[in-house]
This record gives sequence, C-alpha cells and structure tokens, in this order.
Amino acid sequence: MVGEKGSKSSVAAFLAVVIATLLMLSGCSSGAAGRSAVIPPPPEVDLDEYEQQAPQSWQLANGMTVYFLYDEEIPILRGTFYIPGGTLWEPQELPGALQVMGQQMRQGGAGELSADELDLELEKLAAAIGTEYGSEFGTISFSCLSSDAPRVLSLVADVVRNPRFQQDRLELWKGQAFESIKRRRDDPNTVASLAFKQLVYGDTPLGQVLVAEDVRRIDRIDLLRLHRQFVKPAGSALAITGKISRRELEEILEKNFSGWGGVSPALGELPEINMKAEPGVYFIQLPFSQSTVYLGHLGPQRLSSDHIAIEGFNTIFGGGDFGSRLMKRIRTELGLVYAIFGGVIPGFPVGQAVMVLQTKSESTAPAIVESLDVLSDMKDGVLDQAELEQARKSIKNSFIFRLDTPDDLVRRTVLLKLLKYPKDYDLTYLGKVSAMTPEEIKAVAQSRWHPDKMVAVVVGNETAYNALKEDILARPDKYPMGGLKRCTFDQRLRSCS
Repeated sequence: MVGEKGSKSSVAAFLAVVIATLLMLSGCSSGAAGRSAVIPPPPEVDLDEYEQQAPQSWQLANGMTVYFLYDEEIPILRGTFYIPGGTLWEPQELPGALQVMGQQMRQGGAGELSADELDLELEKLAAAIGTEYGSEFGTISFSCLSSDAPRVLSLVADVVRNPRFQQDRLELWKGQAFESIKRRRDDPNTVASLAFKQLVYGDTPLGQVLVAEDVRRIDRIDLLRLHRQFVKPAGSALAITGKISRRELEEILEKNFSGWGGVSPALGELPEINMKAEPGVYFIQLPFSQSTVYLGHLGPQRLSSDHIAIEGFNTIFGGGDFGSRLMKRIRTELGLVYAIFGGVIPGFPVGQAVMVLQTKSESTAPAIVESLDVLSDMKDGVLDQAELEQARKSIKNSFIFRLDTPDDLVRRTVLLKLLKYPKDYDLTYLGKVSAMTPEEIKAVAQSRWHPDKMVAVVVGNETAYNALKEDILARPDKYPMGGLKRCTFDQRLRSCS
C-alpha cells in the first residue's frame, strides 16, 4: 500500500512544504517577514486566570509607534519593524519589484557602508538584520547583544532610511532569480502550486508569477522610487524586546529615527479578485513517477464570521494531522496517497479552500474521487461528539508554545493592531473554541466548499493522464468540476485545451 511506504517524517516534511506554500499563495502566513498574516491563537490557559502581559508603547513625533517589553533573561535585543503597504499595491507594470526592493534594502548596503562592509560589520557584532516585503506590509527584523544596541540600531536605521541598492547585489539577485525560474519544472509541487495560484487568483497581484521578463525589467531606479513611495514612518510600528531600559532605548531610537519623515503612501483600492478559470481538471504532463494534485477554489477573507469553526473543520477534515479524516481514510485505510492535506485557509483580501495530494500515477483518479467523498461526508454526515472534543483539545494544545517568549508576545501585539483584529481577540478566543458546535463545523463544509466550482491541477506523467481520462469519461458524476484539459507549463501556466 502507498500509505505504508513513506515514513511519517517524510510525510510531515511534504505537508510542511505544502502548508507553507499555501499560506504564501493565499497571503496568510504569519512569519517574521512581511507576508500577509493570520494571527495564531493564544496558548491554552485557564480562562479565568488568563491575563496577557501588555508591552509598553509610545509614539515618536513622526508617527512611528514603539512596543517594548523588557526581558532580563538573556542580554539580547530583538526587534521587528512593520511598515504598512505591500505587493497588493505595487505598480502593475513592475510585478515583483516591491518584493525585490524589500530584500535589497538589506542586501544592497546602507548608509556609508557598502554591501560587503555591512555584511562584515554585522558578522563582527554577531548581529543580524533581515528585510522583506510581502502582500500587506514590509518587515525589517534584527537581533544583537544588548550592549551593541546603539551601533546595531544605527545600522538598522540606515537600512530603513538609506538603503544603497548596490548594482552588483541587484545583478546577483537577478542571476539567482533566473536560475530559480529555470528550475521550477524540476519540482512537481512548485509547478502544481504556481499553476493553481494562477487559476484561482487570476490576473491579480495574488495570482502573479514572476518570469524572466519581469526580472530583466527591474532596475535600481525602480527600487529607489519604490522605497521613496512605500517606506514611511507614519503608521509603522516597532516591536522590540530585550535587556535594555526604556530610557536608553528611547534615546537610541530618538537619535536614529526622529529625522525619518514622510507621510504614509495612499495605497488605493484593492483589485477585485475573482476566479477566472473554468472548473475542470488541468493536467500538466512532466516526467515524474508520482502525481501532485491541488484541488480547490477561492476561500473566505481573514476573520470571517465563521473563522473559529473553520479551524475546527480543518482539524477534523485534513489539517495535516495523522488523525484527520483525509489522512485516515485516503492514506491509512485505502493507501492511495503518500501525503494529503485539506482545509479552508482564510486570507486577505480572499483565501482559498484546497486539498493537496501526492500519489502514484495510477492512483491519481481514485485518490481525487475518494477525497471528494470524504468532503461530501463532512457536508452530509454526522460529526461525533468525541471527534469534536478531540478537535477542541488539539487546537488548544497546539497553541501552548506560540507565545512563550516576550518577543512572540510583542510581535503578536503589533500584528493584532496592524491587521485590525478585535481588541478582545485573545481574551475571547479560547471560549469560542470551547463553544464550537457540530452544526457550525458542518456549516463550514457546506458553505465554504463548492465541488462544481473547483479547479484541479494535476502534475504527472502519461500514465496519470490516461487514468484520469478514462475515469473522468466513465464517471462524470464523480467529477462535478468538469472535464479534463491538457496544459503546458514553462515559466508559468500556459495554454490549456
């Protein structure tokens, strides 16, 4: 059986890649970088005793807000700047340029230091600075010894305010980007995820896939203009923790950032995101012995009214755990897949509902059918009370270590505000998880999944195509999304017929 061949570690590794990919594609990741975020819920605690430690906060005259929590455990300073405005609002004629600008703020040198000199200085200080721009905001993260705070924060200020965008570092990035684009076809998960992204999000910032022509078009002047447009103090926030007094920190920040000026950019209206592709099975033939399948459609916005029930649904249905229904039925009982994931992933401005399968070529069709059957059972079947209780427990237990450091807590405080979460979100979350009902979870299955609107991207060989063709023609009732289309994939999804 397929399910008996792969180790749990290999399955977990595949699922980790899939989930990370999906979060990036849907704009839902809450990583340290500037990607769009879904705030992870708080750790499990006694609701009657739960009281979140609040960081100190103050605002500089230029509109930059500081959130600080003293941490005496080790002599380390950690911080992250959050600057509103991301790739959702970048110029349409320069796809990918804002993301490159974010990366090159650190990599291209800053202030009086060349790129090599900045690398050497940080190495001598055992310090780190990282920069990135994502769909909703940019981040500048740093860490250093507390004793080096004055010097490192002056370097951070230069990275934020005076990046050099050194030409040779930009050319280095371009060479790496060209190589990465050429290698896309070597990884079936990359091909499937990018094709699915284009089909679901269409010709919008969330559906963009950088190609060689886009890379060639980006130049240093573009990066300077984007920096001038997007990197502003008004509305920005610094989350910082460490063994340093507030007074000393205020003096350092005032010295390095008080002269940073400018008003926040007018971001404008977000583009409307609607799925453009016809429902169907989109097959991309590549010489892989296994098939990779992405199956789904658009999903809800972050913080939808049923977002708590969505978490319960995901846990039970297919959120990557070996106890989920998809894993138990499709992998353990039937042995049809090596790995499988399924869930509703809220995002901004929209998310996705998706299932991801890795299977043998000859098992491609039955794996899809059986997965749809598990979804159908979630819609029409009965949710056992014991299953619900296990889901509640699993959700709570998985969050215990999410806020186990002051750095986690302060960054969370900033993200809650930046992403406009309710002020009482943490305080009410656990109670809402405990109050989840079987009817609410069933409603997620019924309202958030529409098989007749799905696109299925399948990357595999001729054996997989023939199996799909035979099965789809013979069992149209099992494929409500439509017919089978052959597609080409070069740097991105091309024509389908």
